[in-house]
Amino acid sequence: MDRLSEKGIGATGTIRANRLEQCPLLPGTEMKKKERGFYDYRSDKHSNLIILQWNDNSVVSIASNFAGDMPLKAVQRWSKKEKKIIQVTQPNIISLYNQNMGGVDRADQNVAKYRISIRTKKWWWPFFAWPIDLCVQNAWLLYRQSELFTSQPLDLLAFRRHVVNSWFLQWDTQKSRSTTPSKSAICKRVPLEMRLWEAKHMRIDLSTTRRCAICKKTRPRRMY
Repeated sequence: MDRLSEKGIGATGTIRANRLEQCPLLPGTEMKKKERGFYDYRSDKHSNLIILQWNDNSVVSIASNFAGDMPLKAVQRWSKKEKKIIQVTQPNIISLYNQNMGGVDRADQNVAKYRISIRTKKWWWPFFAWPIDLCVQNAWLLYRQSELFTSQPLDLLAFRRHVVNSWFLQWDTQKSRSTTPSKSAICKRVPLEMRLWEAKHMRIDLSTTRRCAICKKTRPRRMY
C-alpha cells in the first residue's frame, strides 16, 4: 500500500487476519461478540493508510490508502436470530469495496469456466497458464465493447476457439509430404528375390546396425 501511495495509485483490498502484522486492532474473538455492524480501525497519518475490521456475518479486515470509515451507511441484512431484515451500519470503505470488486469476481468466474488444464507434475505450469487465461478473458471483454460484437457476437467459449484457430493459422508449419511412399526402405529391408519366395527365406547377416522399423530399437539384427 505504501508503494502504491508513492506512485499515486489508490487501492483498497481485504487482508487476512494473519497478515495484519500486529496491528493493534481488537482480536477476532472479541469482534465476533460485538453487535452486527460494529467496526474498529487504525490509521497512519503519514501514509494515509487505514486498516479496518467490520463485523458482519464474519469479521472482515480491509485496508485502503485513500478511503476512510466516514460517511457511515445503513444497509439491509437478513438476521437469522430475529428472522427479519435489519439495518446494519456499514463504513464507507466497505461500501466502496463492494461497489468496485465485482469485476474481479467476474474475471475469476470467466477464467475458471474455460481454464487451461493445470493438472500436471510441473509446479510452474499454473503460473504460466493463468496469465494466458486472464489475457483472453480481458480481450473478450474488450471485444464485447467493440462494434464488431454487434455484427458477430461470440460468447467466451467461441471467442477462445477463434483465438486458438487464429494462432494455429499464423504459426502452422506445413511439412511437405510425398504422395508416394519411399521404396528405399522396403527394398533394403528384404531382397526382392526373397520376398515372395514361399516361406523358405534365408537369413542374411547385416554388416551395419540400424534401428528396427517395427520395435524402434537399435541393436544388431538379422534380415530374413
